[in-house]
Amino acid sequence: MSKTHAVQSFRPDFVAVARSLRPLLAEHAAQAERDRRVPDVVIDAIDAAGLFQMVKPLRSGGGGCTQIEMLEVLAELAKGCMSTAWVVGLLCGVTGLAGCMAPAIRDAIFLNGDERVFGVTSPTGVATRVAGGYTVTGSWGYASGCLHADWAVLAVRLADAGDGPESVAFAFLPVSAPGVTIKDTWHVAGVAGSGSNTVMLNETFIPEHMVVNPALRNAWLTEAMMEPRDRWVDEVSVPLGVIGPSIGAVEAMLEIVTTGINKKTVTHWKYPVQSDSQVLLEQLGLARMEVESAWLHLGRAAATSDVIAQQRPVTGDEKAQGQADCGYATQLIRSAADRLLNIAGSSAFATANPLQRFWRDLSVGTRHAFINAHASLELYGRISAGKPSNNIQFDYQ
Repeated sequence: MSKTHAVQSFRPDFVAVARSLRPLLAEHAAQAERDRRVPDVVIDAIDAAGLFQMVKPLRSGGGGCTQIEMLEVLAELAKGCMSTAWVVGLLCGVTGLAGCMAPAIRDAIFLNGDERVFGVTSPTGVATRVAGGYTVTGSWGYASGCLHADWAVLAVRLADAGDGPESVAFAFLPVSAPGVTIKDTWHVAGVAGSGSNTVMLNETFIPEHMVVNPALRNAWLTEAMMEPRDRWVDEVSVPLGVIGPSIGAVEAMLEIVTTGINKKTVTHWKYPVQSDSQVLLEQLGLARMEVESAWLHLGRAAATSDVIAQQRPVTGDEKAQGQADCGYATQLIRSAADRLLNIAGSSAFATANPLQRFWRDLSVGTRHAFINAHASLELYGRISAGKPSNNIQFDYQ
């Protein structure tokens, strides 16, 4: 109880903290990409600032931040290094999920209180019941944050459980558990520093109480115990958890191009500086409007959890709208990035120019399956027309 009170009394402004870390992240961004992992000095600074624990509920010693606050934090970090923001987003989000679990799981994980948890939601492993629990075997790709985590939560299929919703469970285990290995598979064009490698388990034993049905994870909570994080809507918070770094990256691009618009020449054309061209000014205005429009859609999506879910049950149409907001925002982000590179010209693709790294990072990041633009907009149309969801994980009822 005293720890919760301390967090409530001295809760930092997480967005301001993230903003203060931007120079450090920018300084090490090239190293993160080259090494394909976030440098320890950056991880240590983010850890000391409490950002990995910001999504955990207050009752678990976390920061109890809102969905929009998490989004703004990731955007600020991404202005320094999108790969680092990606790692923070996945680690703080999954660590927050672990902090929402029943005391038996939560207390097993957070022995010191600052443990970090990564997760993969695709059930690409099988859990077989044995005495006292399960043995799990399988491999999980795109395991963002695995290089900097103490624990993992992996979606598994329960052997002999059929194909219904009860057949999938979340398995919590320490990264140091016997049979756990990390395979170096993350060789990519963008977000290279996230180190999103493949985690492999070989007959790893997990106690029964550490394997839970995700649909029942809040069943132990009474209404009086619930905090805002417990009411977040998975259908919207999941895509929001991965789009924050990309909008931060395009904001950084907008800053760089805007700073140079009154200084940079236009080679081969009769404009002393870029701002003498009305066309380039129009393109800058359009790019800025696209970024601002993306924020409007993401703000509406975040309000699904921060406002609507705190007052009443969220409807299926509202959940689909939140997913569509994220999908549409990805289109706006990519369009703005391309437009800004057109203004910047070929020099933007020099390896020493951060514009090209931001562009590559957001080009990869906005293609995450959770924010698939076309499928998200199809979902919105399907729900509008009364047709069933096209999403495997959620039915939007």
